[in-house]
Amino acid sequence: MSDPSSALHRLLPTLARARRAYSLPAVALEVLKLTENDRVDVGTLKTCIERDPALTARLLRVVNSSMYGLTRGVSTLNEALGILGTKPLKLLVLGFSLPTRMFQGVESKVLSSYWRCSLTKAVAARQFSEHVWRIPGDEAFLAGLLQDLGVLVLIQQMGQPYIELYHTVLSGRKDLDAIEAATLGFDHTVLTAKLLESWHFPEHLVAAVGLPHDVERLNSLPAAERSLPQILHVADLMSQLLARERIQVLEELMDVSNRYVPWHHRQLEESVAVIQEQVAQLADVLSLPLTDGRNYLELLAEAQSRLAELTEGTALSQSAKVDEGGHWQQAAQNLATAAERYVNNDASCEEAADEAPLVCSGSPAVAKTAVAEIAVASSNVTPSLESYVRAAIAECRNTRCPVSLLMVGIDNYAELIAQHGTHVAAVVRSALARGCQRVVVGEGQCLRIGDSIYARIVKNSDRPHTVGMGRDLLQHMVEFLSTVVGSERRPTTISAGAATLNLPPKNFREEELIDAATRCLWASQAAGGGVLKSIDV
Repeated sequence: MSDPSSALHRLLPTLARARRAYSLPAVALEVLKLTENDRVDVGTLKTCIERDPALTARLLRVVNSSMYGLTRGVSTLNEALGILGTKPLKLLVLGFSLPTRMFQGVESKVLSSYWRCSLTKAVAARQFSEHVWRIPGDEAFLAGLLQDLGVLVLIQQMGQPYIELYHTVLSGRKDLDAIEAATLGFDHTVLTAKLLESWHFPEHLVAAVGLPHDVERLNSLPAAERSLPQILHVADLMSQLLARERIQVLEELMDVSNRYVPWHHRQLEESVAVIQEQVAQLADVLSLPLTDGRNYLELLAEAQSRLAELTEGTALSQSAKVDEGGHWQQAAQNLATAAERYVNNDASCEEAADEAPLVCSGSPAVAKTAVAEIAVASSNVTPSLESYVRAAIAECRNTRCPVSLLMVGIDNYAELIAQHGTHVAAVVRSALARGCQRVVVGEGQCLRIGDSIYARIVKNSDRPHTVGMGRDLLQHMVEFLSTVVGSERRPTTISAGAATLNLPPKNFREEELIDAATRCLWASQAAGGGVLKSIDV
C-alpha cells in the first residue's frame, strides 16, 4: 500500500469516473472564468450570479450571518459586492455551487456527519486564518469547506463497502485519512484535490487541499505557500475533535498549532465558542441536515480533562506501582528511592528507570526534585473548593477574622505541553501544588482546580499578608522553572489572584469570594502573566 505508483493506480479509475459524473453548475463555471484575472467586471459578475435565485438567496443569508459580523443587513448582491469585494463573493459562490449528484442517495446520517465535519473545518479554518495567522480567511473557509468532497465521491463510486468503512470510523472515532490510506492506498483529500484541479480551481488552493498533514513538510514550504495548508491541518484536527468527537486529538492539535504559529491556549476556548455559534447558524441559513451534536465547549472540556488524566498517567505510569485502592504513598516511596539511587550513583539511569523513568529526564538533582514533587501532588485528596471556602468563611465569621482565597495558575499551559511534553508539564504542575502547600502558610490543603490552576484558602490573613505569601510563591516558582524548563523565547510563568474578605457577613455566599479571586487571576494572565493581582471583597 505504501508504493506511490500502486496508490495512483488505485486512484485513477475512481478519479476518471468522478470527472465524468460531476461537473460544476454553469453559474460557478462562469464565475471562475470571469474572475481569472484581477480586473473583474462587477456588473457582469452580478448578472451571472443573479441567474441562480436560490444561490443568490443563500449567499445573502451567509453574508448576513455572524461569520461576517456586519453592522447592518445586506439585501442585494450590489451591497454584498460593495462590502465584501469580488474575491470573497467568488469564493462563496464556488463553495456553495456543488454538483447535486454528489449528494443524491446519501443516507441522512452520513450526510449529516459530512456537513458537520465540513462546516466545522471551514469555520475553524477561517477563524484560525484571521485570528492566529492574521491573514484574510475567505480562501481558508472555501478550502476547508471543500476538502472532504472526496468522501462523497467515494460513497457514490464505491457504494456500500466504503459506507461501512465510514460508519466504522465514525462509531470508533478513528482517523479516517489513515484508515483510507491503509485500505485504499490513498485518502479522500487526494481525490478532492484532483477533482478541484479538473474544475480549474486555483493551483495553490488545489495544492493546499491535497498536501499531506505533515508538520515538517509543511514548515519547509516557501513562506508564500505554507500558510493555507498549515491552517487546513489545524482546522482538520479541530474538526476531528469537535465534529467527529475524537477527543484524543487535543494534544496533537495543541502541539501542531504551536509548531506552526505559537498562540495562547486561551484562544482555543474562544475559537471553539465562535465555531459552535457559526456552524449552527450556517447550518440553519443553508438548510443543511445536521442532527443535534454535542456541545463543542463540553467536548473541549472533556478533551482537556482526558489530557490532564493522560498527563498524570504519563508522569506516573510504569514508575508508580499503585494498588486498586488508590494508595499513592508506596508509589511515592518507590519514586523517591529510585531517584535517590540514581543521585547517589548507586544505580545507573537505566536501572533506576525500571522503577522511575522520570529520573532520567534531566540532571540527577532535577530528577529527584521531580519525583518528590509528583509524590506530594499525587497524595492529596481534597474536597470541593466551594465546600472548603464555605467552611472557612463560617469559621472566620465566628472568630471575627479575615479570610483570603489565593488562586495560582500556570500561564501558557498548552504551550508548555507543546514545547516540553507531558512529563515536564506534570512536574511543573506538581511543583506548583507543593509550593502552594508550603509557601502559603496556614491550615488546610492546596486544591487543584482544572488542568493548571490551584487554590488555597488562608484563614486569619488580610490582603497585604496574603499578597506577600503569593509573591513569595511566584518567586519560588521562577527559581524552580529556571532549573526545569530553562530559558525560552516565551518562558513559562505563573500568575496569581487573591481576594480577601475582612469580616465575613452573615449569609455571604462562597461563590462571590471564588469569583473575585478568579477574576484577579484572569486579570494577571491577561496582563502578560507572572504577576499577582488582588482585591478586597
